[in-house]
Amino acid sequence: MSAEQQEVMRKLGGVLPLLSFGTLITAAVVPLAAGLYLVTTTAWSVAERAWLQYRKERAGREIAGGVRSSL
Repeated sequence: MSAEQQEVMRKLGGVLPLLSFGTLITAAVVPLAAGLYLVTTTAWSVAERAWLQYRKERAGREIAGGVRSSL
């Protein structure tokens, strides 16, 4: 082995034991990402439904009152 290869193997040997912590980090991050996804999509759906309901009620009032909407 050349000196360069030995240096690479030495560095790799220092990093390999730390790779086992990758599972721990993944197990901590994935549920947080899933939770953030659920909160974001739920908030978006609630806001969208509220906005659509508001527009529907507004259009109904304008039709009942004889006012034309520009929407």
